[in-house]
Amino acid sequence: MTKLSRWLLAMLAVFSLVAASCGDDDESSGSDDAASDSSSADDSADAGVSGTLSMLSWDNEERMQPLLDGFAEMFPDVEIEFSHAPPVDTYVERLTLLAGVDDLPDVFNVTIPITRMAREGLVADLSDLDGVKALSPAHTGAFAYDGGVYSYSPTTWIGGIFYNIDLFEDNGIALPTTVDEYIAVIEEFNALGLQGLAFEGGSLFDEAVFHYNATIHQSDPDAQSLIYTGETTFAENFQPSIEWVQEELIDSGIFQEEFLGYGYEDRLQCFAVDMTCAMMKDGSWGYSGLAEYTDLNLGWMEMPNSGSLGAVSPGWSMSSTPDNEAAANAWFEYLSSDAGLATYQAIGDSFMGVEMDYEVADVMAPARAAIEAGNFNLPTIFWGNEAALTFGVLFPGMQELVSGSTTPAELAALLDETNAELIPNN
Repeated sequence: MTKLSRWLLAMLAVFSLVAASCGDDDESSGSDDAASDSSSADDSADAGVSGTLSMLSWDNEERMQPLLDGFAEMFPDVEIEFSHAPPVDTYVERLTLLAGVDDLPDVFNVTIPITRMAREGLVADLSDLDGVKALSPAHTGAFAYDGGVYSYSPTTWIGGIFYNIDLFEDNGIALPTTVDEYIAVIEEFNALGLQGLAFEGGSLFDEAVFHYNATIHQSDPDAQSLIYTGETTFAENFQPSIEWVQEELIDSGIFQEEFLGYGYEDRLQCFAVDMTCAMMKDGSWGYSGLAEYTDLNLGWMEMPNSGSLGAVSPGWSMSSTPDNEAAANAWFEYLSSDAGLATYQAIGDSFMGVEMDYEVADVMAPARAAIEAGNFNLPTIFWGNEAALTFGVLFPGMQELVSGSTTPAELAALLDETNAELIPNN
């Protein structure tokens, strides 16, 4: 269906996005001070916990060091046996190998979905931990299975719309709050000789996921997970969003074929330099770069009707048969303590899924509110084999709609055909 070169370009673009979403985020202010102020030992820590805690992390030791140091201060008699494998494929392969020989470490990182590991009894149910109970429903739900919660992650990334406040105010155009208003606002700016939304080659993928979040996910949030098991299909569950992209963006002329050759720099030029694009979709990590354009009166908003892309970050799980259960529980006690959360926030994603004091830039305050309300979703991570389905089929397939070399029904059918081969491994 696609040429190899186009597929590789799609993969490179996506892995850049994943790396950005999992990496350092500079948009918070004062977080280093918060971590420092909160790093003293917690009086509630059990100094009697001792022995060795085995750990597999997909962050390297340098990045993890602040957390390791904070844990050592709270539990000085526990020695950490630290190991690292880089995300994503190498880490998953390492974890799968260890699980296969029944040699999982006491604690380790996992990604969504947790279904298979929980079903096979490889991970412990953490739902009774106080730290897990303090998380938002979106954060516990991301790693839930059959009534239990099998991983702890207090951090989140989110993608929404950066917008030019002056262009909206000067032209008397209100921010969109519904899917229909979103299209209408783009058309209003286009009619003025401006560009309503800055596009690039991969934008249609984002638009399909936005529409899914804003419509189908709102009425049936569990439907995305049913694709993983084959209980529903892409034709039933995702094709309406592909059809929306075809009709409202491609057939209408809003998305032009020339945009297929555009990249991030082209969007940045239009939005932040020329300031002729009213809106630009990006992840929360894009704020620090956009803030450097001081002439740009920058705002951020959720995608209409709670359609923002975003996901709970990789979490920490415990082996169902840990060698040192007391030390493993101590790790979760530290991570969910004031000191641990402050350090977590300082070195990782700036947005937290638990109530705590930390600062973000004023522009990004709506992003924080959206996360705390659980107004984000990334259905692709609930589909099982994300790379094969999303970036091998959906990502390039959305681009091929523009040239007319595929149709929404054909693309959905190919997704289902590919998924049918993957379901036995889920």
